[in-house]
Amino acid sequence: MAAPALIINGIALPQRARLEYRQTFERVNGGRSARRMANGALFTMSHWQRWATTISGGGWIPPALLGLQPGIPFEVHAVAPLSLLPGESLPEGWLSRSDCPELTIVDSRGVEVRLVYPVLTVATLDGPRYVVGGSKPSWELVCEEV
Repeated sequence: MAAPALIINGIALPQRARLEYRQTFERVNGGRSARRMANGALFTMSHWQRWATTISGGGWIPPALLGLQPGIPFEVHAVAPLSLLPGESLPEGWLSRSDCPELTIVDSRGVEVRLVYPVLTVATLDGPRYVVGGSKPSWELVCEEV
């Protein structure tokens, strides 16, 4: 299977913009607090939870990133797959790519794993970051799910 295209805000970035490509996914908690009931039992209150993703690459800064406005939602078609077990669903609000089907593999222990390329609707707080100079240009985009 060929590497899927990295699509940000409807624009497919060329392969030369994905040198040293990295993408991370992490949970962002919007306030959690621990409370005690009258009998002393501890319970946790969570106000909201979302996902954040950081995408970075080097070698060439794609002009498509210049048009991203902070706070305006856009779609990111992930190139880094998520590993899910058969029957496990994607987190709420995420879509599976229709143009790049899921891939099911069996690891060395005989466990089936689904590799899913999600589509996220996100917004960036600061816009893309660029590093120009040194041995090569690079870029980074930090986004949160909307």
